[in-house]
Amino acid sequence: MAQILTTITICICHLLWTADAFSIHGNDLALKSQLLASSSTAREEAETAFPPLSRDEVKSLLDNVPVYAVTDPARQDGLVLLKQKDDPKEQANFFFFPENANAKYKPFRENNPAAVWDITQYPLGLVWFELCTQESQEIDYRLVPNKFEIASAKNLVQKQQSAELQNLFHGSYNEIPIFWNSQLRVPSSKGKNGQKQSFPLYLGYQDILDAVRNASGSAYQPAISVTDLNTLIAQMMNLESTTDFRNAVFIPPSHPLESGISTAPQDLWTD
Repeated sequence: MAQILTTITICICHLLWTADAFSIHGNDLALKSQLLASSSTAREEAETAFPPLSRDEVKSLLDNVPVYAVTDPARQDGLVLLKQKDDPKEQANFFFFPENANAKYKPFRENNPAAVWDITQYPLGLVWFELCTQESQEIDYRLVPNKFEIASAKNLVQKQQSAELQNLFHGSYNEIPIFWNSQLRVPSSKGKNGQKQSFPLYLGYQDILDAVRNASGSAYQPAISVTDLNTLIAQMMNLESTTDFRNAVFIPPSHPLESGISTAPQDLWTD
């Protein structure tokens, strides 16, 4: 299906972020994670009903995760858009790694040698709430997951025979897998001397595998659950929960090659 390129300047000046703001990744916490040691602690958490979070609270949690888009420096905050001939909407794509963006736009770079494009980093919370979940008549904002995470999520759904999730993870965008283990905790950046612990929500499957195995021993078979980002956010904002999501932390995915994933590059970087 033929695609053409264009650029557009949109009012997302407040979305600009700096690389220094993102310091926590899955590999950073894999060796520091631990399982809840006391059954009484787990029972106390299960018996407590916590109120829903506000939109701003959820956005703040998501902002720990960076995403990347191709931009035109000649236009202030101008996203480079794709357009399919039979689709009235143009596409703006956000990725979890710069390599994703490079792979997607490489053919268009080759056909536009005079173009000077940048890879710009944005915080996920603002991208999700201000762009991806807002109805636009002209632009289709897309958050594109890695193929490896989608494949891992679909495999978990099949193993768990979850009827609720059977229709998920079949699209190429905006279905973002979130992985967790209900007993896993990691040191909180808010706690003094690392005493406070947070409930980690992983965007990288290999990261949570490493975290659970390091916390419990390599012989342990980790009980890993999965949902999609949209479903999780709806739960966090609309329902009481036995999980205190105010104490949650979204863990950005580690670079697949750093995680030791043996997969062809086209399976990692393209949608």
